[in-house]
Amino acid sequence: MFRSQAAPYTTIFAFRGTSSFLDILDDRNQTVHVYSQEDIQEIYAHITAKYVQAFGALIEKIEA
Repeated sequence: MFRSQAAPYTTIFAFRGTSSFLDILDDRNQTVHVYSQEDIQEIYAHITAKYVQAFGALIEKIEA
């Protein structure tokens, strides 16, 4: 049914209207293979700029 392992997750999160959580999964998977300071800084920037807000919005939806 799905051509890649990411396809089921893409379908689920696209249905919910956000791609931030897919980006979180991608960055998490990249951290296993991070060997440069630039990559670490880029992932850290994603966490502080996007992911904290995404989890805040998720918490608000759960509590509503």
